[in-house]
Amino acid sequence: MSHNPSDNYDLYFSSIHALAEQASTNAEARESLLGLIEEFKTNLSIEDPLYFILMGELDFYHGCYENAFKWYSKAKPCSESQFLCYRANAYAAYVREDKKQALEYLNQALDLSPFDPATLQLLQTLQDSSVLKDLPYSPIEKPLSGPFPDDDKGSPLDALEKSIHQFQTKLNQSIKGYFESAEKRPLQSNGLYILHETRHKTSNDSQFPHAWRTESTGGYFIRWNHKGIVLNPGPHFLDYFHQQGLHIRDIDAVIVTHPQAYKDVKDIHRLNGELNKLSSHLHVIHYYLIPSVYHQLSSVLKPHYRQQRHTVHPLEFFLDTNGTEKLEISPDIILNYFSSCEPLSNQSPHTPYSGSLPPSSLSIRLDLLDKNQKSFRIAYVSETPWNPSLADDLEACDILIAGFGHTSPDDYKKISHQEDCLGYFGCYHLLKDLHPKLLICTEFDGSQGDIRLEIIKKLRRDQEMFSGTSSILPGHTGLYVDLNRLTIPCSISGQPVALQEIYSVRTGLAFHPLLYLSSNCWV
Repeated sequence: MSHNPSDNYDLYFSSIHALAEQASTNAEARESLLGLIEEFKTNLSIEDPLYFILMGELDFYHGCYENAFKWYSKAKPCSESQFLCYRANAYAAYVREDKKQALEYLNQALDLSPFDPATLQLLQTLQDSSVLKDLPYSPIEKPLSGPFPDDDKGSPLDALEKSIHQFQTKLNQSIKGYFESAEKRPLQSNGLYILHETRHKTSNDSQFPHAWRTESTGGYFIRWNHKGIVLNPGPHFLDYFHQQGLHIRDIDAVIVTHPQAYKDVKDIHRLNGELNKLSSHLHVIHYYLIPSVYHQLSSVLKPHYRQQRHTVHPLEFFLDTNGTEKLEISPDIILNYFSSCEPLSNQSPHTPYSGSLPPSSLSIRLDLLDKNQKSFRIAYVSETPWNPSLADDLEACDILIAGFGHTSPDDYKKISHQEDCLGYFGCYHLLKDLHPKLLICTEFDGSQGDIRLEIIKKLRRDQEMFSGTSSILPGHTGLYVDLNRLTIPCSISGQPVALQEIYSVRTGLAFHPLLYLSSNCWV
């Protein structure tokens, strides 16, 4: 066990959290909790601040709150001592039926630790009590009457602490409500969600020519056999994700394949961490990151629980693997990833990959296995120019998601390829070489306006030259593909429509959402 009191306490608190939630209502959980406290206390010196905390915890969970306070107050070198003293005093006041005093101590405890299970349980008890309605002042429910009320005799520090506490209480209630909503959501079937949009960057200056200033937002989500995979969660990903009725508990893995597509990774990690504090079931998310992003985020995505160790993985490879690697996300989800820069076979085969030779982005293929071990394949290529090895690396795939980028006359006339993105000619080559059942073109950079539907129409026409039969659609938030039946629900009727029979329609100005319609709803 570490000699740092704070580290020891963090380990103790993370270990007992789930049991503490159930201790007040479940005798078996309470006994397990007391046993765990005794186990932590073993071999501790009586001079160790954690020893005093654990003695206080034993008294606290036996209902001896005043004795618990005495032990907690002896552990002042530990940063948690003040919070524990407030919590013990709150319970002691509640036992004395002094609910107003209990609420005041409880507010102070919540300011320091807003997600402690025992503190939240007492808060809920007080909120349910009719006694609160008779209190002259409730810091939980009564809003501030103004920024500088004349009758406020409190100090500015008091006002600041009240404001912070109000925010923390609302945040806690919001997180608790979100946590409970996970149990109410419908079970999800196997599916692909396009959660990507190209957005205009607006300007307050009406004279500023911002029509060409756009940003790539969102990402992608794949559900397969009760496992959820997030791909490249950029800005606003969680907004689009929740708009589709999805929940953070649906996410089991996050994959980042290029350096610009990780904006919402930290928010996913933080939100999952907050929910784990409220849950008796620890939800673990694994992160598979391109090396440059791994170096930026590995110190942020720290494990809070023992089960979260070894959950952040760099997508590395070595020159002797010829730029291809494979790893298992789950027994029926295999990630294949490839370098999207110069083929590594052109470099020395004896030099291992290092941070000095990072690929600018990766292309991937997910092999999704059914109960008969038959593979359904989804490939994703973006932020890379076309090169002849791409088709060889990706091999056959059922669905191809292609980040388009931008085009030029030589590109869409199929004379030469773009140097920094797939563009039209690159998408055409992949369509011709791979013959996917569905090609989804997305990540248009907007530098040439909203050309999504025009590009799709041209690709459909050009594939007739090689007798291609792939369905081709533009990708935008709201496009959902049922992977079991290979159908898309109509945006109006909700009825499943075969890939070949779906129509994509603009709904307004440039880069506004698209509708995906059946023939019955297409006029």
